Amino acid sequence: SSQIREQEFGNFQSVGLQEAARAEQDVVGRFYYRRPNAESSADVFDRVGAFCSELVDDLLPSQEEEFDTCLIVTHGLTMRLILMKLFQWSVETFETVWNVDNCHHIALEKDIDKMTYRFCREMSFPQVLPWSTRKIWIVFKSRQASEHTAERLRLLRSLRDSGGCLAPKPGLTHGSSRFDEERFVSLPGNWNEFDRLVDDVENQSLAERADKYTVLDYLGLPQPRASQTVSLSGKLIPGHAVRGREEMWETAKSTAPIDWDDVELVDWWGPHLSFKGKMLRMQAGPHRRFECHFAPPHRG
Repeated sequence: SSQIREQEFGNFQSVGLQEAARAEQDVVGRFYYRRPNAESSADVFDRVGAFCSELVDDLLPSQEEEFDTCLIVTHGLTMRLILMKLFQWSVETFETVWNVDNCHHIALEKDIDKMTYRFCREMSFPQVLPWSTRKIWIVFKSRQASEHTAERLRLLRSLRDSGGCLAPKPGLTHGSSRFDEERFVSLPGNWNEFDRLVDDVENQSLAERADKYTVLDYLGLPQPRASQTVSLSGKLIPGHAVRGREEMWETAKSTAPIDWDDVELVDWWGPHLSFKGKMLRMQAGPHRRFECHFAPPHRG
């Protein structure tokens, strides 16, 4: 079926386009990013969804014989999107899963009792779940945000709570890294922009207190996957560099274990989600705040 053909990559692929597209895709995300005159993964998902519906509702029921097995031969991205459709993966989960290698296959079995599908490792090749990795940021209780960030956050929270907004007093030198409320006066402001600024500094504070890790075999985590902490042990490697599966597993074996008693939270979204969004996703509520650990600046 043409509905499960390869993703359209555009009319031309000029020199340098691949590198530029990769950089943009890292910002936009692998699901929604669309190259010039091309398809995004979201576009392919729409036709894959139409194919699955036609296959189950029309094509298979119209066969004179009843078959126990349906074989679909297609491309790596299309395979992942079929799995996304059948397992109702979120966009975030889809973006953790990588293409299978050439001539590898994934087998699914029907679970009649639950009216769903499940991965059948025994009949897949290789006999493993599809390879999936996810970038995370682990925030430590003992880690301190920089004094500059902590002071900005303290000042902005104070202003928010007092209902004020700030502008520099006339005659002050610009470019100072010091945030002192005595240097400012209250002025009416754009509160949406002000809230965004507070949120940005909250996120910056988390980032300064975090180390980057990559989760291996993300699909193998118990659900809800983005709520796991201790279950990540043995599946983490430092940093966000993408390497081969075997090399990453070898790195995981030699990675020092995490002291989970010192972990404040696992940030599954990094710069791609606002601080308030993270708190809502972790069901912590929009008003919860994490304190910055820093030595108060000396005022003398």
